[in-house]
Amino acid sequence: MIYRGPSRSIVTGWVGRRPVSLGRSAERGYAALRVDGPLPLGLVGIIAAVATPLAAAGVPIFPIATFDTDYVLMPGDELARAVAALVAAGHRVAWPTSFLRAEEIAPERSWQLLAWCAEHGGTEFFIREMSLEGRPETNVERADALLAPFRLSPAVRPRTVVYAGEPDLQETALWALNSESIKVLRELLPGGLFTPPSYDEAGWLEEPTFYRHGSILLGVVSHEGYAVLTVSEHERGELLRLGVSLHSSVAAD
Repeated sequence: MIYRGPSRSIVTGWVGRRPVSLGRSAERGYAALRVDGPLPLGLVGIIAAVATPLAAAGVPIFPIATFDTDYVLMPGDELARAVAALVAAGHRVAWPTSFLRAEEIAPERSWQLLAWCAEHGGTEFFIREMSLEGRPETNVERADALLAPFRLSPAVRPRTVVYAGEPDLQETALWALNSESIKVLRELLPGGLFTPPSYDEAGWLEEPTFYRHGSILLGVVSHEGYAVLTVSEHERGELLRLGVSLHSSVAAD
């Protein structure tokens, strides 16, 4: 996008790996949020509804209007704070989805990934407790006891795995995600986050799902050996630099 003013021209666009001449000055490292469109041209107050909570949170923005919709740019390191402010104001934020494959992530790397999630806005998690009818639930009871200090009030959340007849949003048992609860999860899932279901007669755990602002940040489909990860392009770049392989689909590329 090019704006030509009386004293300067402003060029806004994606900068890839190729070197690009951007004139005397350039600002890089911006993240963009797109307003879901298309939007009728007669609508008013769209940018104000987004800009007001961001201004209250102290997030600097660069809004751009197009024929179909609006975009709001901000420094990449302000994105998590911006999303938190928008969600608190009642907006719904959808993140691009990437996929991770269990065979590409060693157990220790999976815990590094979870620590990254906790550092980037992940605050709560759900894990499905499974047992066989009529069998003692020793493993489930042990998990409940170890996780008890981190128990939060149940809330309606999306699930990584939805079984037939279940709604997409469900009342969900939640626990706080922090360094101490991660230690407990390491004990309960010794094979890493991608530990497959054991189908043990004493019960087992599967489908660990981690939430950011009420949406799935990282969700593991334990019985299929993959996970979904919803992160921004800026965060995707961070993870790639950490050696985490991300894919656009579950199937082999």
